[in-house]
Amino acid sequence: MAATFVETFDNGVGALNHVWGNARIDTSTKGEITITGPGGFMQRPHDDSAGHGYGTYSVVASIEGNAKGPAALLWPGDDVWPGPEYDILEVINGKPYGTVHYKGGDGGDGYSSVFYEDIDESKVHTYTLDWQPGSITYAVDGKTMGTITKNVGADHAHGGVNEVFGLMNTNWHTSMTVYEVSYTPMGQDSGAAPSANAAPDSAVAGTEAIDWHALAAIATANYEATGMWFI
Repeated sequence: MAATFVETFDNGVGALNHVWGNARIDTSTKGEITITGPGGFMQRPHDDSAGHGYGTYSVVASIEGNAKGPAALLWPGDDVWPGPEYDILEVINGKPYGTVHYKGGDGGDGYSSVFYEDIDESKVHTYTLDWQPGSITYAVDGKTMGTITKNVGADHAHGGVNEVFGLMNTNWHTSMTVYEVSYTPMGQDSGAAPSANAAPDSAVAGTEAIDWHALAAIATANYEATGMWFI
């Protein structure tokens, strides 16, 4: 069955119209959008029910810069962080990866990550996150990369928080071009690789999580002090 939400960026930011920061968002080419600099845009988060629940989330994108900066992610619908932030695509130390964030026992950010081996993120790929009760499976171009089964939150229909699509960047040395984001609810055929073939929990210790709220605060402070936006 077809996805129930698709944004192809034929008309600017489209449904991802909650824009923040001072990033340069290039919508000059129909069917794609490029973000450079500190900032982002997303579906509007407003409460637990905002966005989407269990199902398959896909992002068709390429990244330039081969460094930490760009991210395609699912942001908590209630806009509360630390919380259930599920990153579909980030880059650190030259490697693309996905991350499950959650509120840790100390109230801070906890996270587990799956690295996407042998993937050139500068090329266009389809990155997929399949969110099921108790598990999140990551795939690239239909190939399963790993599954995380610990600290995976529930969606709104099951007592938790839904997620909104977000596209972000943190500096002027990296950029991300996105051609499509889409969501297919759980139980519909998304074409994603089945999570049963995924490796068990692939948590990666030492992966540096990105605190988007902190970065936004730093960028604002820099602007107030210097009149320039940078991280």
